[in-house]
Order: sequence, then structure tokens, then C-alpha cells
Amino acid sequence: MTIGANNLEEEMATMKAMLESLIKESEEKKVHINLQEEKIVRLTTKLEKRSARSLAKSLESERKRGPPSKVKLSMRRSTQKGLIWGRCVQNASLHQALHQEG
Repeated sequence: MTIGANNLEEEMATMKAMLESLIKESEEKKVHINLQEEKIVRLTTKLEKRSARSLAKSLESERKRGPPSKVKLSMRRSTQKGLIWGRCVQNASLHQALHQEG
């Protein structure tokens, strides 16, 4: 019966060593995760600051340029209308061509 007891003791010692190894590995991973979380916070803060600076510069440059003139706005609108009208004409022509062939 002492043979069975030795095997049991050996198994318990092996299991204890495995548990200690897993605990150590888990603790190391927790430390690594915490370092990664800190790095993410630093990078997020840095990105937010850069975005805020970029937005401030953009707003400042727009303020310096002033509001767009009426001529520029009307040119932009007429260009957009022309593009839309051109697409409509092209689509209508294509539609007619397809129906004439069929």
C-alpha cells in the first residue's frame, strides 16, 4: 500500500507545481495587460490632443480666410447642378438607347 501512497504524493506534488506555475504565468500576464492598458491610455490621450490641435488650426485658418463669397457659393452650386443635370441626361439617353434596341 505504500506504493499507492507514494504515487498519490507524487501526483499531488506534480499538481501543486503545475498550479504554482499557472499562478505565476497568470500574474505575469496581468502585469503585461496592465502595461498595455497604460500604453493605450497614453496613446489615446496623445491622439485626442493632436485632434484638438488640428481642429483648432483648421478653425483658425477658416476664421482668417473669412466667409466664402457669394460668387464662389453660386459657382459651386451651379457646378453641382450641372453635374446632376449631366448625369440625368446621360441616364435618360442610355435608357432611351436600351429601349430602342430592345
